[in-house]
Amino acid sequence: MSNRALELAHGRLLSWSADGTPGAVLQEHEGSIQGALALTDGLLSWSEDGALRSWNTQGEPLAVYSGDAEITHCIVQGTQRFVIGDAVGRMIFLCYRDH
Repeated sequence: MSNRALELAHGRLLSWSADGTPGAVLQEHEGSIQGALALTDGLLSWSEDGALRSWNTQGEPLAVYSGDAEITHCIVQGTQRFVIGDAVGRMIFLCYRDH
């Protein structure tokens, strides 16, 4: 998928590779994107809709965490642990597991 992403209107992201090849349009968020982070095996994105979403290298959604407040920050710890901050001042620790 991508090494880069650009926020589009209506909660969408446009991805592209490091060589400039266009990728997928990621469109699952219901609010403005607050941030995105390229990972070795995909992408993370978070938005004002309170969702943290993970995407695979083809731009398909993998997992979603839905909170009750806008997500403002995300830190990745290792390959499957995340710390997110929300608009009401909470820090939330998440662990992603494949099933």
